[in-house]
Amino acid sequence: MNTPLNAIGLFGTCGKSTWRDAFMARYTAEDVPFYNPQVAPGTWTPAMASLEAEHLANDKVVLFAITDETFSFGSLAETGYSALNAIQNGTYLLVYISPTVAHQEPVHFPTVTKDCVNTRALVQAHLAKLNSSNVIVCNSLDDLLAQSLVIWNRTKALDL
Repeated sequence: MNTPLNAIGLFGTCGKSTWRDAFMARYTAEDVPFYNPQVAPGTWTPAMASLEAEHLANDKVVLFAITDETFSFGSLAETGYSALNAIQNGTYLLVYISPTVAHQEPVHFPTVTKDCVNTRALVQAHLAKLNSSNVIVCNSLDDLLAQSLVIWNRTKALDL
C-alpha cells in the first residue's frame, strides 16, 4: 500500500492481531489516510524498516496499541522514541497498553510474562508522567480510536 506521510500510523502489536481492522474500516469510511505496518505473518523483512521509520517519524498522529496478544517488547521500546518525537516535533502520540499478557503466554513463558507485565506498567507510568498535550494515554482500544479521530480532525483543521 502506498500511504502518504502525515497519515495516522497504526503501530503496536502485530503478528496475527486484528486490532487494526476496526481502525482501518473507520478511517476508510471517514477518508482518513493511515499507514498499516502489519504484513502477513512471516513476511516482514528488515528492508521494510525504513518505511516504518519514516512513518514513525513523520506521521501527524502515531498510535501504539499494545494488546495482550504478544509480549510487544519492541513496541514498548518504540513508545519512548515516539513520545520524544511527538514532544519535539508537535506531532501526536496516542498509546493504549494492555496491562496483561494473554492467558496462554504465562503458562509457556512465566518469567518473560512477569517481566513483560512489569515493563508495561513501567512504560505506562512514564508516559503518564510526561505531562505533554502531545502524548495521550488511552484506556482502551475504543478510546484510542475515538481520541485518534478527535486529534486527526484537530490537526486537519489547522492545515486549512
